[in-house]
Order: sequence, then C-alpha cells, then structure tokens
Amino acid sequence: MCVVCVTVAGTFLVASQITPIQALSDFTSSQKTLTPFSGSSSTLSTKQKSVIKVLVESNPDAETVTCTGLVQKGASRALVSIARNRAKASCDYAKRLNSFLDSTIVTSIASNRAGVGRVTVSIRTPKPKDLSQHQTITQAAELTDLETCKTEDLTPRSGGSNGFPRPATTLTGTISARILYVPIVFSDLQFNDSDLNRITQAADRVTKFYKETSYGRVLLTSEFLPKNLWVNMSKSAADYRLPENIPQHNKTSMVEDVFRLVDPSVNFNLYDGVVITTGYSQKMHGGQAFTGMTFNTKNGIARGVNLEIGSASGNFRVTAHELGHSLFSLEDLYVFLNPTRPSVPDPQPAGNWDLMSSNAEEFFGWNKLLNGWLDANNVRCLTNQLSSTHYIETIDSPSDKAKLILINLSPGVTLAIEGRFGGILVYKIDSRIQHGDGPISAQKQLITNSDQLTLDGWTIQVRDSDPKGFLVEVLRN
Repeated sequence: MCVVCVTVAGTFLVASQITPIQALSDFTSSQKTLTPFSGSSSTLSTKQKSVIKVLVESNPDAETVTCTGLVQKGASRALVSIARNRAKASCDYAKRLNSFLDSTIVTSIASNRAGVGRVTVSIRTPKPKDLSQHQTITQAAELTDLETCKTEDLTPRSGGSNGFPRPATTLTGTISARILYVPIVFSDLQFNDSDLNRITQAADRVTKFYKETSYGRVLLTSEFLPKNLWVNMSKSAADYRLPENIPQHNKTSMVEDVFRLVDPSVNFNLYDGVVITTGYSQKMHGGQAFTGMTFNTKNGIARGVNLEIGSASGNFRVTAHELGHSLFSLEDLYVFLNPTRPSVPDPQPAGNWDLMSSNAEEFFGWNKLLNGWLDANNVRCLTNQLSSTHYIETIDSPSDKAKLILINLSPGVTLAIEGRFGGILVYKIDSRIQHGDGPISAQKQLITNSDQLTLDGWTIQVRDSDPKGFLVEVLRN
C-alpha cells in the first residue's frame, strides 16, 4: 500500500485513505536524512541510495517506510511537487530493496533552512511479540512443587536411570570433565593416523554439542594417548567376535583386557571418562557404555568407560550417545532388537527427538532435568490442576524462562510438554518400562497454534506463539 500526503503552509491534505495501524508504541523507528539533491532533480545519487540501502537492510522485519520531502514555509506548489517527487523516488527505491514495505509519501515544512530540499526516510519495525508476561499465565504459587514431578525410576537396570535420585556415579549440573581416548590395535584391525584425526574431529564436535545442549554447564576436555602408548591387543578382533556385529553383545571381558595391557604410566584417576576406540572398518560396528562400572588398572581406577568399534569409531553421534550413558547415566530410548526379539510395532517410540533414541542432536527436556541442566524455574509441575496456562521457551534456549511442563500421572509416570522449533512436543515418561524396551514414547508430530492433543485424561493446546516460545493451555478432563 502507498499513501500520499501533502502538507503546505500548515494544511494537511490526505491523497488516499489511510488504513488503521498499530499504536506507535508497538513499533521501533529508524530514520535517516538524505544528502541534498542536485538542482530540481528527483533522481537519487549513489550516496543517497547507499543510505537507503543500509537503512532497509538493517531493518529486515520492517513493515512501513515513510519518505518526507522537506520544503520551506510558504513554498510554491511547484517546489512542493518537486519535494513530493523526491520523496516518492526515495520510497520507490526502498520498496525495490524490500517489496513487503508499505510506503507513505509526505511533504512537510523543514524545521531549519539546512533541511529544505532534502528527504527524510523513516522505517518502522513492529516490536517482537513477547508472551512471557501474558496475563493468563498461571502463577507459580498455583502449581505443584517440582519435587512431586521428579519421580523415581521404578525399573533401574544396568546402572542407568530414568528418574530421581540420580545414580551415585552420575555427573550432574555444572561440570568440567576430562575424557581420555585410548586407541587399540588388533592384528586384523589396525589403528592409524587417519583414525586419530577422525576421532579428534569427532571429539571436538562432542565438546561443542554438550556445551550447547547443557546451556554452557558441561565442558569436556579431550586427551589422546600418544602413538607409542596405543594398546596392542594380544587377541584378534575376530577372537572377540567383533566382526559378527551381535546386538547388545557384552564386551566387558575385552575392555578388561585393554586395561590390563595399558602402559602403567597412564594414570586413570585423572579422568572422568574413557573412550576405547578401534580403527575404522565398515565390516563391524558397535558402541557400548559401561554405565556405573569401574575398572581396575595398573595405575588408578577407570570410570565412565565407553567402547567404539569399526564404523562407530570417530562417529560424533555414537560418542555423544555413549557418553550420555557413561557420564550421565541416561537410558537407551529405542527398543533393543536381537534374535529373541527381531521386531516390535515401533522400535523407536521416542521418535527422532533425543540423542538416546536416534541421531538427534538434542535431548528431551526430561533428560536435561535428569542431568541437572534445568533449574526449578525452568520447569512447571502439575498434578490435579483443572486448568492452567503456561509460557515455555523452546528447549534449546539458554535463559531462566520455563521450558518444560511436567504432569505427574502416577508414581514413575509423567507427561512432558516442551517447545521445539515449529511447535510443542508432548511425550510420556514411563519408568515402569525397562531400559531397552522404550521407556519414553513421544508424539510424532509437533502441536502448532490452535492445535490440541488429548492424552491420558489431559488436553493440551497451543494458544499462541512468539519468536521464542509458546503459550500453552493444559486442562484436566
């Protein structure tokens, strides 16, 4: 829409109808005055175009541009016409740069002699919507204490846990952890410099991932055994049945052999985690974390131990996943398939939302709570509230705003609601289900504005959204 207005000697004439707009307080404004035009010309100079371009590109979300041609009091209609043409040329150029801009062309009396004959260009951008202070949000005093929603794991197995309290060996909250990578060499599976380069790059990605997903609370430092200390295994990979790729095959005895062969100069007491890794091979694949286990060595106790085999060696996601087990005691969220259970209706009930379920480079908010990365003010707990409204930011946002809503259904069973890019995610934590049997089941699709979901006697609806999060209403049926 283009609106043309003319002001001459204090008389304001509207050349076309103006559509009502938002209050000025809902906008931010940026303005520039162009350099003088040449003679009676309305053609923009290169310098004038540059000023307009900077103004438009600096305000990519702007909705309106107003171009005002400045004249002296008592200016003739001819001079007013020139001023209007200059203003129009300025707005036309702005719209060439951003076709979504609505333009308004105005002539007005200059406040001083220096402004006569020049054009001011003003761009208005709507302030981002912020729902975090919405009047309908339920006050914290009306919610349930978070401790009620921090349910215990009713089926702990293999040292991992899907509830509270966390296992004694778990690292939680703000931590700095040293991780030692131990290359192992077999007669039928070598480890070389290219393998070292690959795992070094993967380790850097793992460090970056954990720093970001923990909101800066986890800092991992990676160290690598020097080449002269790489462990030469006395048995072949085939002797350990590695090429057979047996699902969930326990390789504890092989790891014990590794620690027996490590040079005594390596002090394992200095490290919070150990990654034992073979060379790369497409003929075999596997990762195993020894959650909650420790291993005696010639020099100290090894803890937080992982094993990476073949094509899993130097795989960023495998390393990050296994550290999720060994450092943070997180459970596998996919269903274990093996010869005794070759298939199930849904082998991935938690979907593609969490690294412990798939290749996702993120964790559920529940897992972040387990890890101590979410504080009490980041979580809103419900039990029997009939109706409540919440604002939650997306789970990746590093802030003190709420990010997770938990509904305690019964001991060990919880509904969780969190924000993701594009909508909210609803999932169910059922700690009565064993690790490896799918203890978390998630909705496959996100809920977006005005959508709703009814699950386990509760209705969840997205009322509105802003650039950072969602206004969510929760009703008990």
